[in-house]
Amino acid sequence: MVENGIARLKDNTAYAGSVATMDVCVRNGIGQVGLSLVEAIRMSSLTPAKIIGADYRKGSLENGKDADITLFDRDIKVIKTICRGIIIN
Repeated sequence: MVENGIARLKDNTAYAGSVATMDVCVRNGIGQVGLSLVEAIRMSSLTPAKIIGADYRKGSLENGKDADITLFDRDIKVIKTICRGIIIN
């Protein structure tokens, strides 16, 4: 369950994980860690795709891949999400 931005187990005995969305992680990587925009985007896209073995179709824009794209503004606020070439929001 999530309360006040904190995910906890239902019995409230432990934290259950993060509620941070990827755009928040990218902003934190840039603002708090000092990553460049390119580094932060790579760390949120291609790196995890490689770790789970999905980089043959995810993580970068290349011919033959799924065409998953997130468009964001200058403040890294999500404007539009495209999944497998289809606009979903």
